[in-house]
Amino acid sequence: MLHYHKPRKATFTRADAVDLIIRAAGFECAATEVLYCWGMSKMTVAREDKHYNRYDEMKIVEFMEFLARLATKRFPSQDLTLVEKIELVLDRILAVIKWTRNLVPVRTEEESESDDEY
Repeated sequence: MLHYHKPRKATFTRADAVDLIIRAAGFECAATEVLYCWGMSKMTVAREDKHYNRYDEMKIVEFMEFLARLATKRFPSQDLTLVEKIELVLDRILAVIKWTRNLVPVRTEEESESDDEY
């Protein structure tokens, strides 16, 4: 993971995303799938005529959406929830740096019925 965080490297780029997903994490997918998820997770760039280079940089919120989009693209099964799909993606990515996810208890919310009086 050191490759993605060098002292003078300020951002996570599109090339880094393709490298991380395909080479390092070992997802069997085409680079076009990764680039699709990248592009769809990007926010609008204000004054893109002057700041066009921001399309190749990713903010943390964009990275989170990138992971969610990648999860839905890689695991299209309706049997898994979005949370489970994201967990599968995170497990593979965190294995690159020899980390594991902190398991969080999942609580289901009870559905309440509204009163007819309102």
